[in-house]
Amino acid sequence: METIQSIGASHGFGFGYVSIYTKDIDFSSVAVCNFSSSKEKLIKEFESKEKLLKDEERTVESEVLASYILLLNDSEINSTLDSDSTIEDVFKAFEENAKHLEMLGDEYFSQRAEDIRSLCKDVIIMMQGSTSSFEIDKGTVLVAEDLTPTDTSNMDLSNIEGLIIKHGGLTSHAVIVAKNLGIPCVIGLDEDYGRLINGQKVIVNGESGEIVISPSEEKITEIKTKIDEHKVFVETFTKEKLNNSNIKLRVNIGSHEEVKSFNSEVLDSIGLFRSEFIFLDSKEPPSLDQQIEVNNQLSKKFQGTVIYRLLDVGGDKQVEYLNTNKEENPFLGVRGIRLIDSNESVFRSQLESIFKSELYDKAKVMLPMVSSVEDLSLSRKIIQSIAEKEGKEPLKMGIMIETPSSALISYKLAEEVDFFSIGTNDLVQYTLAADRGNVELRRYQDPLHPAVLKLVKEVISAGIEKNIEVSVCGEMASDPTSALVLYSLGLRIFSVSPSSAPLIFHTLINSKFIKDDISLNIEDFTTPEEVRLYVNDHN
Repeated sequence: METIQSIGASHGFGFGYVSIYTKDIDFSSVAVCNFSSSKEKLIKEFESKEKLLKDEERTVESEVLASYILLLNDSEINSTLDSDSTIEDVFKAFEENAKHLEMLGDEYFSQRAEDIRSLCKDVIIMMQGSTSSFEIDKGTVLVAEDLTPTDTSNMDLSNIEGLIIKHGGLTSHAVIVAKNLGIPCVIGLDEDYGRLINGQKVIVNGESGEIVISPSEEKITEIKTKIDEHKVFVETFTKEKLNNSNIKLRVNIGSHEEVKSFNSEVLDSIGLFRSEFIFLDSKEPPSLDQQIEVNNQLSKKFQGTVIYRLLDVGGDKQVEYLNTNKEENPFLGVRGIRLIDSNESVFRSQLESIFKSELYDKAKVMLPMVSSVEDLSLSRKIIQSIAEKEGKEPLKMGIMIETPSSALISYKLAEEVDFFSIGTNDLVQYTLAADRGNVELRRYQDPLHPAVLKLVKEVISAGIEKNIEVSVCGEMASDPTSALVLYSLGLRIFSVSPSSAPLIFHTLINSKFIKDDISLNIEDFTTPEEVRLYVNDHN
């Protein structure tokens, strides 16, 4: 039995047998069909699959296939290709476009570069007269370098017990599909990818990111029990139970795909709407009408509160058309609300789109990357001026607490805003001075570090004393042990990934730690491990 520690991307536990999916280009295989004909055949195939996927309510994949059709007709890719183009010519044209997107240095564009590379493989496979279908047996843990909509459209996903992906980020197609279907998923294996072999027994822990190769019978029995328990959690998670508890659960939404594919009879509020995807998905600023359309879609999907975070770019998310300069350290640079001085019109258009849309009565505006009271003034003035122009009440305005400074002055900030939402991902990063994207610093990225918990407690206490709403929207809220700690510190509103909601709810309402009202004095602990051990020992 051996263990690989990676990154959990979709909650849950899976057990099965490794099946490795590859789609490499074989340059030694000759073309039997020219580029132009192959492209047309592929477009027809995609159109047919798109319709079938729509009928199966696999909305995300069908819509991405539609975008692939647009890519196949893209003038930049097609300008150098024709019926005489060789397989090498096709590869070069697609690869040059992919590299251009990668140079933009943004996760979104990096993912689009991978889409272009995948599409290139589909075209070449069609030119060679090969097939891209892949049989998946029951009890499969699917292992791949990456998965695209064309890959998954050829698969029976109902047979997959777990996904292990070498590449791809938390917003990649594979992860979104996994979350929507409730499939445990682990990403970011890097050099450990080669340790996986077809036919191996493996356990996938989509929460911790742990992969157990050739587990013992005892371990298999343990994980099968957890899988059965999770099924019960999902089946017994009802709106009536949630409404009768003192807990509020909201969801985090951060892409068009997540909006359109969201489907829950229990959850109806958004605790974090990451509005930046509207900007990252475009090469030019989205129009007011386009933003209103997105807001109206949100309003139709969600009947409860929508916490609308204003544009949060900079750091790992760059937008070419904004007035920004290249920075040595963008995570500590002009990001979040700090952009408002040089891009006031962008923030104003976001706020106007809310006032003019069906979302107005549900929305609360959240400012990102606030470090001081002074950061609030311009946003408040813009909200007030739009409200007067539209003849409506100003929107409720809150802030994301994600910097140590905002946590330390939270009592002052609570007098100026309507709510707090604690962004624990960045709060951990800035408090412990550890880049959250650097896997070598994993031991410094633990939200249960006593220094982080002190700041979180300070914020919750400030919210309670000043009578304003406090929630947590970081990954910490989706972790069972961390959720128990947050509850004991006074938190009652958790914004989580949709797939983790049943587990978090079950953990909170059935916890011995909570029922016995076990006290948690942060001063008693020096390490995250001590906190975790204390909670689990009393639960």
